[in-house]
Amino acid sequence: MSDPEYLIANGFNDAIIGIGWRINLDDVVCYDYDKCVEILMKNENMEWEEAIEWMDYNVCGSWMGDKTPIFIRCDPTLDGTIKKEKCEN
Repeated sequence: MSDPEYLIANGFNDAIIGIGWRINLDDVVCYDYDKCVEILMKNENMEWEEAIEWMDYNVCGSWMGDKTPIFIRCDPTLDGTIKKEKCEN
C-alpha cells in the first residue's frame, strides 16, 4: 500500500466503499456513485437529474492529481444505466 494520506470528497463519507489499489500509483478512496447522488438529493434538495449533472461535472469531472478518488457505479449489468427508482428509495 502506498502513502496512507487520501483525498476525501467532502460530504460523501457515507458513500465510501473502500480503497482502490493501482499498480505503481497511489491508493485512492472509492465511492459508490449512486450513493453520492442519493446524498446530493437528500442534503442539497436536488432532483435526480440535477444531482447526476452536478455529480458528473463538479465531482467526477474534477482532477486533483494521482490521489483523486474513484467513483464507481455498482451496476452488475455493465450497461452504464442508472435507474432513477434506485435513487428515490
